[in-house]
Amino acid sequence: EEEQRFAVFPNPANANMHIKVQQGMNNLTYSIANAVGAEVLQGTLPFTGVAHIETGNLPAGVYVVTVAESGATLQTFRIVITH
Repeated sequence: EEEQRFAVFPNPANANMHIKVQQGMNNLTYSIANAVGAEVLQGTLPFTGVAHIETGNLPAGVYVVTVAESGATLQTFRIVITH
């Protein structure tokens, strides 16, 4: 069983969501896309630890969070944002 390298919480999210990096990795980025695939947020992730992402300005709905290393997708998550 593959160890979960990342965790995205809470789900559903409201004003904030968090991406936890479980093991040290370099050149990590995240992107958040809405239901029609348009990227609405992006940023970098720490080598290890938790990134805090403000989602309060995003419309309520379903989003896809993609975590990538040097541009290569490592994992995707489906999250719901509610207000």
